[in-house]
Amino acid sequence: MRKRFGMHDKQAAQISKLIKDAIDSGKIKSKDPESESKKFSLYVPYWA
Repeated sequence: MRKRFGMHDKQAAQISKLIKDAIDSGKIKSKDPESESKKFSLYVPYWA
């Protein structure tokens, strides 16, 4: 996501917070809820 938004590698914490907020608000969900990996997680919109 950093590349998509044109952010520097040092801004990884901001992207992590953005993803967490989107999950908490129900906007996205994990593609594989049983996966324990955060680094290689994939997300889909809540309606998918």
